[in-house]
Amino acid sequence: MDKINDLMDRLERVRLAQDDAPPDELSRSLWEFGAELAALNEAGIKARAEEWGITQDDVREMARTYAR
Repeated sequence: MDKINDLMDRLERVRLAQDDAPPDELSRSLWEFGAELAALNEAGIKARAEEWGITQDDVREMARTYAR
């Protein structure tokens, strides 16, 4: 039982350390990309979808996935 408690404590310390860590460049870039997509109106979504050869729903899903 002590081993489980020790592991739980360690996991909590790791989680707290990760929460305090500054975001990496990739995360910041994806959040910025998500915000850019989320700001698009329907015409913008349609234009991006056509430009990238994907569906409008794909663009919306990317905005939801990457927006912070």
